[in-house]
Amino acid sequence: MSEASSDVTNPCIFLQGNSPLFNYRFNINDFTLPQLLRIRSSCVHWDGNWYLKNNLKDLINAQSKERGRFIRNVILERRRDYDQVLKRKLVHALHLPDRWGHSRKKKLEKLHYVVWQPPENIEDVCARTYLPHEAYAGLPPGSSSLTGWQRLKWSFFPNRFMPKFCPAEPSHRFNLECFLNTTLIGSMAVGVTMAVAHGLKFVSDFDRTNLSNIYASRYDAHRKRHDAFFRGFVRFTYRWGWRVGFLIGGMTLISQSLCIYRLKDTMANYMVAAFFPFSLYKWTRGVKGMAITGTIGAIFFGVPLGFLCGSCGLNPRLYKFDTKIHPFIASPQHWYNWPEEKMELSERKMNLLLEELNRNLDEKEASEIEIYRNFLMQPTLNKIASF
Repeated sequence: MSEASSDVTNPCIFLQGNSPLFNYRFNINDFTLPQLLRIRSSCVHWDGNWYLKNNLKDLINAQSKERGRFIRNVILERRRDYDQVLKRKLVHALHLPDRWGHSRKKKLEKLHYVVWQPPENIEDVCARTYLPHEAYAGLPPGSSSLTGWQRLKWSFFPNRFMPKFCPAEPSHRFNLECFLNTTLIGSMAVGVTMAVAHGLKFVSDFDRTNLSNIYASRYDAHRKRHDAFFRGFVRFTYRWGWRVGFLIGGMTLISQSLCIYRLKDTMANYMVAAFFPFSLYKWTRGVKGMAITGTIGAIFFGVPLGFLCGSCGLNPRLYKFDTKIHPFIASPQHWYNWPEEKMELSERKMNLLLEELNRNLDEKEASEIEIYRNFLMQPTLNKIASF
């Protein structure tokens, strides 16, 4: 599996002859993600060099789409490799024949790049390995050298403690989003499922107790019946949702925090994570009731989760980090790992480009716009507008 090099040269954004960026070939790989967001936001305003802003915005969108296709291919390939390793582990644990541990891999679609070239070969990105504690931390490279409390601050309060924090960077909000998404999805899934059952019970009770009622119309009868369903649905969505959200959110928060702090994913993490939410759920029963409920939760929920996620390696958080985050954040081409010299160079490029974008056009420059428009209408560059 390999990406195909483009047959078409990446188009240039030609600026005025007196500009320091004359003949500069724009590439989104030359800028950090915060800088790219700033440039994109500057292209939205119509003051300044409106013609350059319009064409630069189209070029950024076209390059972003091609980079998105490259990222999707990398994620798909990493998932296949991860599934192969996991399948072989299960085959070895269950003593199945070796043929069950292998499957034919389909070749990925060959990508043809028109306006953007990947900084790395897709095989190199997919073959990138990492130390296990990097996945346990779920943070950018180098975080394993931090203390446990510092890693927890970076994970759950990235906007306050993480250096070079960018809200649009997936690795910076990875741990926080895993916790919030797991809590929300779990509470909504169980809450809605139980609420539907209670809503249907309300409907059956309504049908049984309202056989002798006479309604003004068929529409009114159906409306009353639907009201009975949604009354039970809304009521029990809240009743079950906050309970399940508290238990799942507490277990996720504690197990994930222990994994980040200890850089280990063991069964003990999940037993402790199940003990405290279940014990706090029954805090009105006293210390004895809390201890009994917490122990039951640790045995019947913590042990199975610990066996699947800790012992068998079925942790969805590690799976997501391995496939979507690590192949890109660990690359030396990623802006978070740039040296200071390259960071300063990209900062100078951004400042010059913003100055050119916000510069008002005089009559002489306005007369040159037609030249640029004719240049951008060439067949090679028409692919940007129709991409």
